[in-house]
Amino acid sequence: MATVERLLDALTWVDAETGGKGKVVTCHPTTSSNAAKDQADHDLVVETTEGQLWFEVSDVLQPTDGNRKLMKEEISLRIRPNPKAAEPQAPVEPSVRRFLVTSPEWAKHAKLKPGQSSWRELHWPSGAPNFGTRIWEYEPATT
Repeated sequence: MATVERLLDALTWVDAETGGKGKVVTCHPTTSSNAAKDQADHDLVVETTEGQLWFEVSDVLQPTDGNRKLMKEEISLRIRPNPKAAEPQAPVEPSVRRFLVTSPEWAKHAKLKPGQSSWRELHWPSGAPNFGTRIWEYEPATT
């Protein structure tokens, strides 16, 4: 149930962020994403006028990230290479934005801290309800 609540919060955030102009392309949070596929296969994919938004919802009850969920989500979002892929993955288009949707507890246990990782915590748009869900956007290193 927590995953569905996080997903609903993500949809609320997207609606406020895009002014209601985002189109849901994929929404299947109960299935594992397949990082080996070349197409977007995520918990939530939204199409906007600027490009796609890819979301992975992570909400675990453990006091640590013992099952390496953060690493798995980063592989799914093509931030890390997939060691199980038969072929190298196609590069991610620059217009694609990648997000993690988490509980505050999961973010703490996965060691997602502003300024200490490639993940930047986003603020909720004015007027959008916030039920404790944290949304993090991946910021690739600039060269």
